[in-house]
Amino acid sequence: MRDQRGITGLETAIVLIAFVVVASVFAFAVLSTGLLSAEKS
Repeated sequence: MRDQRGITGLETAIVLIAFVVVASVFAFAVLSTGLLSAEKS
């Protein structure tokens, strides 16, 4: 049980980190697109 809990906690941490990374990349892409659109117009 302890091993399963440890694995679950590790998986949860990986999911949270992955979610933060994806959110950061998505936000960066949106900001970049907005800046490019502003420069074009």
